Amino acid sequence: MGTTIYPTVPVAQPEAELWPVDEHTIRVDEMFARQLDTEFSSGVRALLHAPDTGIAAQNGEAALEAIAGALPALNELKERTLSQAMGPRQRGILEPLIETRLDWAAGTLGRLAERATVEVDDASVADRIAGLRQDAAAAWHDPAYLQKLGRTAVEELRYQGERRGWDPAETDARVRGGLSDLYAGAVEAAIGTAINGDDLDGASGLYEHARPIIDPGRQAAIDRRFVRAREVAVYRDIDRDLAGIPVEPAGPPGAEVFESRAVDLTPDDATEKMRAGIAQVAAHAQRRAERQWHKQQAEAGVAAFDWVDKNPGRSFLAIPPGLRDWLAPDQWRGLEALLIEGRLRTDRDLFEQLDRQMIYRPDAFAVADLDRHRLSLDDEDQARFAAAQKAIIEGRIDPDLARYDRMRRGIDRAFEALGIDTEGPEAADARADARDRLNSFEAIEGRAPKGEDIDGIASRAVENPAAEDAGANSRESESAGSAIPDALSTEDRSMQPFANDPNVIRVGSGNSSRRGGGGRPATPIEEMRGASFQSTLNAIRELEPNNRELAYIAPRGWVPSARDVARVQGELSRVRARAAGETSAVPIGPYARESTPARSAERNFTAEERREVDRIGNQYGCHTCGTIVPGSKLGHWVPDHQIPSRLNRSGEPQHLYPQCLSCSARQGGQITQQQRREREDK
Repeated sequence: MGTTIYPTVPVAQPEAELWPVDEHTIRVDEMFARQLDTEFSSGVRALLHAPDTGIAAQNGEAALEAIAGALPALNELKERTLSQAMGPRQRGILEPLIETRLDWAAGTLGRLAERATVEVDDASVADRIAGLRQDAAAAWHDPAYLQKLGRTAVEELRYQGERRGWDPAETDARVRGGLSDLYAGAVEAAIGTAINGDDLDGASGLYEHARPIIDPGRQAAIDRRFVRAREVAVYRDIDRDLAGIPVEPAGPPGAEVFESRAVDLTPDDATEKMRAGIAQVAAHAQRRAERQWHKQQAEAGVAAFDWVDKNPGRSFLAIPPGLRDWLAPDQWRGLEALLIEGRLRTDRDLFEQLDRQMIYRPDAFAVADLDRHRLSLDDEDQARFAAAQKAIIEGRIDPDLARYDRMRRGIDRAFEALGIDTEGPEAADARADARDRLNSFEAIEGRAPKGEDIDGIASRAVENPAAEDAGANSRESESAGSAIPDALSTEDRSMQPFANDPNVIRVGSGNSSRRGGGGRPATPIEEMRGASFQSTLNAIRELEPNNRELAYIAPRGWVPSARDVARVQGELSRVRARAAGETSAVPIGPYARESTPARSAERNFTAEERREVDRIGNQYGCHTCGTIVPGSKLGHWVPDHQIPSRLNRSGEPQHLYPQCLSCSARQGGQITQQQRREREDK
């Protein structure tokens, strides 16, 4: 109740204080207020100086934009901090502290804004100076416009110096540097234009006019460019003159013609280095003339073929002289065959040359000019070589080319082992017969040939020449009274049980006396290896008499390598597994010939493992289906673990076999089905 001083007039009592005024409470309020001030200070520092997001970390336009948004952010931070104060005493303590922080932040923002403004201004000046340099490089031939650009650059740099507060010496230095760069760039652009075809006189005149302005270091670089440009101009002029030497149908000019002309055009003061460069220009011009001559011959051959097609029955004498004069003797022979037989006829020597190049030198074959030989190849062979060339250029695997590559290499290896010349007529006839068999295989069998089929075609192609060679060797050996031991077995009697076996093809040695000497005695290691190879074949024969390893070409004098022994031993392991009734849904395929040990059951194959699997696959094909085309985009074979990792519960050693992409996908499903059946059986 209020105190009554006068009747009916109450006097108001002072309100009770909300917070106690004892010393402990005051210390608590001060401590809490300072804690809030510390949090506010941390927020201000983060806004201004955070390493990645702070305003101080920004430059130029980005910094100015961040500064514009800093004041609202600081006010928001202030209000949020004050709202956490409890009671007027804490607020009264906190507000002066916050204002002090804000004063410091305002000063920092001012300095950052000044720095950002300078950066923006410097960037703007740099952009304008760069634009002036580009204009000067484009208009180097206009002295009046260059002077105008130079004055503009000086004004920009001096105005920048005033804004930045540079002293006169620094401003003058920057102006001289800017003018030096502008005129040096114009001179360099003029030199570049001269190298590309214009005269150097204009560039030289500009350089003499601008030399006093250009920095001495930059002058030295320009002097070197002028020396190089004058050399290039000499080379260019000589090359243009040499390009004018006529190319006649009789043949391209010889190297001596170009060399003599180049010597006449060489300046008297030319250095030895320049003379060597001119000699290279002459050699290049001569090669260019040869290419032009071959190109014109090729174009003439194609044009003559088209003319004959469009003018049936007309005499060759009616061919336009411009075409007739350029036709080479081989092209005339092709036209004569076309006239007599009504079709083009393939030149055998040319065919063998291109065929060998296609297999063993694909890079050279890819750039061969097939048009030059249009009249020397019939339509079928022309289309065959053109398709192979296109596949090689595009970097893709052509199935027909891949099959033929495997067959031809197999035939050539067999002939080399027999000592028969792979470029001789016997080998050429054998390859022609094999090509016919390969081309007709799909039409006869109703499917594409697999690796085993291709190997069989190659073996049959080699049989006849090999048999003839073996007969000759036998006759010569009988007349000499000696025999060459068979390296597949240490003694001839080891082969006697199989002498009449049709699966074993025994042929004569390539090192017969008819070809320059007999064989050498086998070393003890070779004898042991041969005995191991033969005993392994004997074991395979007992279990699988028709196994494909038993059908091989065994020339006299041939000694099995360690890889051959490992191959037949691996086959013996597979034969024994099949004989024991192997139950896996995904056994080693019937086309497996060779493998490489697997480091682990994981699929993190090393580059060496992948190279080895690719080598085996390219030689023998997919171990499951026998195809010689891997089916992957990059042409790599899939390394297949055998025993499959998911079925190798006992941790047996594994090997990697090449597998095509489709068989790999199919095998994954088979493994999953087998695992499901095993779980159901349990």
